[in-house]
Amino acid sequence: MIKSRMIRKLLNTAKVAVIILLALATQFSYGQNLQSKKGPIIVCPAETVPNELYIPRSNSSHLRTSGAASDIFEVEYVGFSEEAQVAFQYAVDIWESILKTDVKIRVQATWEPLGTGVLGSAGASVYYRDFENAPIPNTFYPVALAEKLAGQELNSSEDFDIEASFNSEFSNWYLGTDGQGSGQYDLVSVVLHELGHGLGFISGENYDESNNTAQWDLSDTGFPMVFTSFLEDGEGVNILDVANGTEELGTFLTSSDVFVSTDLVNISNSGPAKIFAPSPYDPGSSISHWDESTFNNTPNALMTPAVAPSEVIHDPGILTLGFFADMGWFRTNIEHSPVLVAEASSPLKLQVLIKSDTALIDEDFVVNVFYADGDTVAHALTEVSNGLYSVQLTPDPTEDILSYYFDGLSDAFDKTYRVPETGSYEVTLTSIPTISVPFSAAGGGDFESGTANFITTSNIAGEGLWEHGDVVNKFDNYASTAWVTSLRETMTSPEQAIESALISPLFDLTDLGKDYNLSFDYLGDFSDFDVAAVYYSLDTGLTWSKLGHAYDDLGISWYQQPIYGDFFSGQTVDSEGVFAVQNASYPLYELAGNAVMFKISHQLLTGGDPADYGNDGMLIDNFEVSSTDPAGRFYSVDTTFNFPEDEIHFYYASSGAQSYDWDFGDGSGSDQQNPVHVYTTGGSYNVSLTVTHANGSSTFTRENYIQVISQKGRTYLVTDGGDFETVGDFIPVNVAGTGFQRGSSTVTGKDGTNSGSFAWVTGLTDATYDNDSEAYLYSPEFDFTIIGDYQMSFYAKYSFENLWDGFIVEYTLDRGQTWIKLDEQVRDGWYDALSDPNAVFGSEVPIFTGATDGFEQKTVDVGFLGGESTVSFRFTFLTDAAEIDAGLALDDFELIGPEEGAVVPDFSSSLTFGQEGCAGVSYTFTNESTGSIYDMTWFFGENATPIQASGPGPHVVEFSTEGTYEVVLTAIDQDQNPFSTDTTIVVSSLHTPAITQTGSGATVELTLSQGDSYQWYLEGEILTGATQQVYSATESGVYSGEVTVGQCTVLATAVSIIASVDSEIVSAYPNPTYDELYLHLKESAQVIVVSDMAGRIVLQKELDPGQRTVVLSQKWRELEQGLYILTFKNQNELVGSLKVLKK
Repeated sequence: MIKSRMIRKLLNTAKVAVIILLALATQFSYGQNLQSKKGPIIVCPAETVPNELYIPRSNSSHLRTSGAASDIFEVEYVGFSEEAQVAFQYAVDIWESILKTDVKIRVQATWEPLGTGVLGSAGASVYYRDFENAPIPNTFYPVALAEKLAGQELNSSEDFDIEASFNSEFSNWYLGTDGQGSGQYDLVSVVLHELGHGLGFISGENYDESNNTAQWDLSDTGFPMVFTSFLEDGEGVNILDVANGTEELGTFLTSSDVFVSTDLVNISNSGPAKIFAPSPYDPGSSISHWDESTFNNTPNALMTPAVAPSEVIHDPGILTLGFFADMGWFRTNIEHSPVLVAEASSPLKLQVLIKSDTALIDEDFVVNVFYADGDTVAHALTEVSNGLYSVQLTPDPTEDILSYYFDGLSDAFDKTYRVPETGSYEVTLTSIPTISVPFSAAGGGDFESGTANFITTSNIAGEGLWEHGDVVNKFDNYASTAWVTSLRETMTSPEQAIESALISPLFDLTDLGKDYNLSFDYLGDFSDFDVAAVYYSLDTGLTWSKLGHAYDDLGISWYQQPIYGDFFSGQTVDSEGVFAVQNASYPLYELAGNAVMFKISHQLLTGGDPADYGNDGMLIDNFEVSSTDPAGRFYSVDTTFNFPEDEIHFYYASSGAQSYDWDFGDGSGSDQQNPVHVYTTGGSYNVSLTVTHANGSSTFTRENYIQVISQKGRTYLVTDGGDFETVGDFIPVNVAGTGFQRGSSTVTGKDGTNSGSFAWVTGLTDATYDNDSEAYLYSPEFDFTIIGDYQMSFYAKYSFENLWDGFIVEYTLDRGQTWIKLDEQVRDGWYDALSDPNAVFGSEVPIFTGATDGFEQKTVDVGFLGGESTVSFRFTFLTDAAEIDAGLALDDFELIGPEEGAVVPDFSSSLTFGQEGCAGVSYTFTNESTGSIYDMTWFFGENATPIQASGPGPHVVEFSTEGTYEVVLTAIDQDQNPFSTDTTIVVSSLHTPAITQTGSGATVELTLSQGDSYQWYLEGEILTGATQQVYSATESGVYSGEVTVGQCTVLATAVSIIASVDSEIVSAYPNPTYDELYLHLKESAQVIVVSDMAGRIVLQKELDPGQRTVVLSQKWRELEQGLYILTFKNQNELVGSLKVLKK
């Protein structure tokens, strides 16, 4: 489980409403660990005392930017009258006049009974964390808000985002929209309130009243909801800093001392706003409302816990909207890339882009410019396009440093913006020299004789970290002069994020006939709160772009962290923990033809505790830019995993070539610069490129570069490669966290193999798998063209967090375009259990989970895939964000297909639904043919549903009308010869037989409805020889009978009779009876069975040995009025029986 301290750190890091775009900001994002969870439902109770509060709908549209869509909601009504729909839509219109989103908000509104005292209930259908553009990492947002921030659908376009219910049993609703329902409950107000919960005014804590403990995370995930993350007590202690699952947290939630503290809430309320936190805890209301005593009868009363008669609130209130703004519904992002260096003799253009969901006041929006010991001069900004503001300055040529900051911008919530929040940006004004290439370490790049015209600066004036000299701190084993982020001090927590830039002079890369490459030596000592990257500029520092990507086949030691946007991170240490020099290099082919500056950007982030810093950052030395003849360098983004016939894109990654000669390793080639190639068969392919240039030629080869899954037949044994002793047939694709590796693990729970020396293991040497892991293992492609019996099996050994983590098996028939889960069943030899409702696999779906006792074989029938020519399987391994365990080992995969031979068509049928031989019956037809079958068709009859089908099935067919159906199966061999077999099914009209009885005493005569044939049953057992329409019953019990008309046999509703009553055996009083029945037995019995007249057992009581007196009271009292039969039995032998009338 993630610690609350780390959650709090990340919250502090991402909490600001203004985004300042350092070199980091356009790259660093959350969205790799997308997770969804179901959430709570909040109830709105009815206050009984009338309240004459009237707050009309205000004109809140000024809170939105102009041009925002006004039809953002889509409502599906269930059970609503037209009048109630009008009221609901009026509340929707109010929210639509305020909010802005590009993604439809779908609402399901249900008019249904909710119980006494409840007006309505609502909540978001699902919550998401770590989606693209999530403001706060590791925090759940309601789906409507998450989709607004992500700018895209996260759930299905057919799923509801908000689910709300309103009490249909309430008779005192006012359904008008004018707020004039005196003494009634205003539906508009209640809908406005409930939609507020669905939009995010809802907390996800869980309180246990039995021991006064609580959890602040959603559904035991370790992560809070966004609403919860802003809660604090009266002393300013945030809820996430209170230990989770403790009595301390339970006391926090019932203290009546809980507040929301955000920027705009504090502005609107002149301080934190109090939350409803009564003692005792009120499920469905506590924490998820403004405090009743504080905000009732105020303009901010809408989101208080209850609605009273006559209370009309048609406005959310500025406090609620301010809180919504800080959660993300109204965002103002100020995007600015600070200019760090500029040519002193050239004009300086500054630009800032404003993106806002709310109206802005920009009349006083300026950039303030000052020099050392000089006055600050404000320069007005001009909006040159939608939200883009610009100004051009003329720097003072006598100054070395120009400082600036933006201010004077405010929004509709009266929030003002200053960029940066404190301090100023600093521009180094200089005459930027141009350096010829090659530029080598010996030519100045070793920094021994000076700085080589490199300059240092930072986005915040005076906060730069790069220094030139001899290292003293952790890197003191480095013996040469170098550039390092602080020569003698370690990192400390900054007040705001700092970019420290080491900027090169201009390098002349204008010769298009050359291949250029950048390289340098570096040491890294990064914490979780600092990273570094390399950027380039083609306009002398006005704009910068990141150079390269991690693991793109081009760079060497180039970035270690691709997840959050490609950065140098971690520590460059050897196996003994000693800092070891790395040589990083990256080709510059895309920059050829330009004069280029480089920037090594170190980015120090806020949010950590002091102990999270104390690192050295980065050391740079031996900076070189080489210039050589063109190379044959190339790359492809399609290297890891491909199907036959996939298009593989190749890209030339040098400059200056005059011709291209590609060899794709399959006997084909190309003379294009950036060709596209298709591999028709599986395998591992070497690819090479030879280019010619002015001085000759160059060849570049990548071995085993392109992986195309292998193609196999219909049978694949362990000896064919399923024992994993050979490489190539199975391909791992590891997306996040722990992935598949081939070998034999020694970790308990996944150790060893089922046979041989190799298995596929998640984290071969790792004691446990990572949280939020996602990995796949792909099988070869199999040919199921011949229709018949196919069985797939494998051995697995695993230890997972039960019901949460595990794996599933999927298949594809279209070469990876779609994947379908295989055999959704929990059964012996297959899936272990249904997942937890909040598991990453989905709610209560079959998965392999828990732990095995050694390697276990899993088998599944895949014959239904017969007739398909391209069948592949994959193992999908997923874990959630909480508990971890050992993981998984897979071994000995096999696929057994049908044998070749002469075609012999055959099939069987079984009853699926309805009565045998009766109209409306459904049968399942299962193929049992043998031989080399290449196609298969079925004909079920003109009135059957379906009339015909193809493939092995099984096929479920309904016969809805009476008649004779000839079912024909036709199997076709490789030469298109047909072989058929058939059967006849006769269906008769469905009838409803009944039993009538006459007489009493020792013999009761039972008669079935008219039919063609009959069969009688007693107590569910067949009565041998009882095949007449009339049966004389001489024994007490439950009788039923089958009546056959044509082919339709139907069982009549059973009747319970007493053929005789021995008053000497049992007596009952009173009879008729009411609440209690007294029984006296003259012979012993083991059990009393009470049945109604339809034969249903409604009460059963076991007796003590020798017991003679019995009293039926409580359960007897609960029975409905009517006639009941009491039977007394010993070891299923009837002792006696009795009829009793209950009044």
